[in-house]
Amino acid sequence: MLSAWTGTRWILYGGSVGGPPLNDGMMYTEATDSWEEIPADTSRSAEVAKAVWTGAEFVVWTYGSGGRRFNPQKGTWSDVAPLPSLPGVWAYPSVVWTGDSMIVYGGGSMANGAIYR
Repeated sequence: MLSAWTGTRWILYGGSVGGPPLNDGMMYTEATDSWEEIPADTSRSAEVAKAVWTGAEFVVWTYGSGGRRFNPQKGTWSDVAPLPSLPGVWAYPSVVWTGDSMIVYGGGSMANGAIYR
C-alpha cells in the first residue's frame, strides 16, 4: 500500500491482500475525522511500485512502465506521459518529487532514469 499526506488529507492506495494488486483506496480528512473512498483506477493493470504527492496530484508509478495520477479535488484518474523507451524493466525504481518534476531512476537491474513534468 502506498500513501501520501496532502496537507489536509492522507491518501492510501493500492496494495494486495494475498491476491492480485488492488486498484482503489481511501482518503482520510483530519479536520472532519472522516474517510472517503478513492474511485478505482480501472485503467491500471500493473502493480503499483511507488507514489509521490505533487502538491495537486497523487502520482502512482506502476511496476514495469508508467503511471497514473489521481486528482483528489476532482476525484479523477488520468495517464502519466510514458517514459522514453529504454532497455530493461522499470521494476521498483526510486522516485522523488522535486517541486516541479518527478525523477524516476533505476529499479531491478536498471541504471538509468527519466524525468516526468
